[in-house]
Amino acid sequence: FQPFGPPSVGPPKDYDGPLTTVSFATPTHGFGPVEQNSVNDCAFEFTNTGEHPLVITTAIGSCGCTAPEYPKQPIPPGGTGEIHVVYKPGTQEGYQSKVISVQCNTDPKVVVLRISADVQKAN
Repeated sequence: FQPFGPPSVGPPKDYDGPLTTVSFATPTHGFGPVEQNSVNDCAFEFTNTGEHPLVITTAIGSCGCTAPEYPKQPIPPGGTGEIHVVYKPGTQEGYQSKVISVQCNTDPKVVVLRISADVQKAN
């Protein structure tokens, strides 16, 4: 397990502003059965539950098949947002579990989101 993705991604960006807290509606998403070479997407909704703006500095999937998109602007206290994730299993087969590491100005710095799918062989 590499919490920040493959080594080619490099170290996470640092943020030296005030810390805040974040709450995800749910930190996991199960796609259930999906076909090989399909495109599957989901969104992880969150709320800034702290007293300072939430700054997400990186969101990285545990492999190239998992691509997260995240808000680049600070989320004000009480504000909401989402991390959109696209999972493309390619020729993977069977049960798959992937991790999205979200680094932000919280303690701890990294929030881990998880997706899973049962990849069915294409006909």
